[in-house]
Amino acid sequence: MVRLKAKDKLIQRKVAEERINILLNVSKELLKEGLVEEARNAVKTAVRLAKKHNIRLGKRKMEFCNKCFIPFTDETLTVRIVSYPQKKVVYKCKVCGYEKYIVYKNKLEKDLT
Repeated sequence: MVRLKAKDKLIQRKVAEERINILLNVSKELLKEGLVEEARNAVKTAVRLAKKHNIRLGKRKMEFCNKCFIPFTDETLTVRIVSYPQKKVVYKCKVCGYEKYIVYKNKLEKDLT
């Protein structure tokens, strides 16, 4: 088995990042056409690639459900803002019911603390 050089690994990582972006965009288009399983498979492949090449998805994680891997669109997502007991934005998947929370603070509260 031949060992990869650092340069080769960087090239593989860049290619993987491009493929992840392409797969996430394609999954949204497939969902618009009504191909739900194909859209799910595209998202799963993108997540698998990210794990294999140790690539952080960052804000791209908010583009799909972590439980059922459905890409988020207007038909598959509900967004709420909850202010008590903790200020957060709640993203709820309409397909499986999974909820993501993002905690936030107002700008004034950040300045006071």
